[in-house]
Amino acid sequence: MAAEVQRAGGSAHVFPCDLTDVAAIGPLVEAIAAQLGRIDALINNAGAFDFTAAPRADLARWDAVLDLNLRAVIHLTRHVLPHLERQPSSAIVNIASMGGKDPVAGGGIYCATKFGLFGFAGALFEDVRDRGVKVCTIAPGQAVNRVDHAPAAPSAFVPAADVARAVAFVLDFPSTSCPTEILLRAQRSPT
Repeated sequence: MAAEVQRAGGSAHVFPCDLTDVAAIGPLVEAIAAQLGRIDALINNAGAFDFTAAPRADLARWDAVLDLNLRAVIHLTRHVLPHLERQPSSAIVNIASMGGKDPVAGGGIYCATKFGLFGFAGALFEDVRDRGVKVCTIAPGQAVNRVDHAPAAPSAFVPAADVARAVAFVLDFPSTSCPTEILLRAQRSPT
């Protein structure tokens, strides 16, 4: 990914880290701040899923999903916040899922982490709203059959470029207001 950005004429820095190792998150944030000089935004976009019905769930796998989808976000946010509060207009953007608004059978842990992300972000917004830090959760979705929740064709997913546009919208939004939630639903296949 970094090579693609550089080939397109951009600048990219790579900081490898296992986000489920919460002890590594503080040093990661400090390394980023040291190399880049400051941190203006945090985009929480790492995630995993496990679609298993609760009675058959592998709890170790569910713990891993919980660790990446929610605990890592909480720890990253806590370590990045002091850096963001130094900037006149900064943002935390969480990429969630429509699964955080509309649960599906077999999606117990995934939906729980995405519901949790909405709850965490809502409370966080209230904590930092007067400090110039925007907090937004973007929930991309897909078209599904409402009877059996079966996913539609892959073309029914929200394109990544549309999610990127929503992130840019939040980052560019004036600091006098904050779009706290953006729900993106697939409308039609790109042509």
